[in-house]
Amino acid sequence: MRLRDLVTEPGSRKLSQRKLWTNVAYLVATVVVLWHAWTGQLTETVLVIYLAVVGGSALASKVIAARFGATPPTDPPEPR
Repeated sequence: MRLRDLVTEPGSRKLSQRKLWTNVAYLVATVVVLWHAWTGQLTETVLVIYLAVVGGSALASKVIAARFGATPPTDPPEPR
């Protein structure tokens, strides 16, 4: 996986706003959780919320795709 794959659509290689902002949100949430852990302020509540948001968004994406008949985005095979 290349770094640009985090923010581009598979196939067209155009910038994907959805992918860009999803990854920015994940990055910010991860930094906040790591900061809380580093400073000794990480509580179970913060950790559960973080895991629910990260895991829940992936689950919600799959449920929505299944409900409306779309397939979730997949990465194209790497060129040889």
